[in-house]
Amino acid sequence: PEQAVEYLQSAVSALKPDGGIIHVYTHLHTDKGEDEISKAGEIVKDRLKVANEVVRGRVVKEVGPRWTQVVLDLMIRK
Repeated sequence: PEQAVEYLQSAVSALKPDGGIIHVYTHLHTDKGEDEISKAGEIVKDRLKVANEVVRGRVVKEVGPRWTQVVLDLMIRK
């Protein structure tokens, strides 16, 4: 999960021509009071070169002080 964001473009290229949903885990560092789902969504949107939308997201677990594992379901439109 720590490096899943690096492989998002490969996942996008494996989708059907009209797009689909990608389920991606990531670890991220957040400051106190920061929304983990929004931050993860911004990181993913910056990496992708296609239209995408976060359909669902949730915090899976804390993996260290202020480090969180987050999962997102992304709707990709090519």
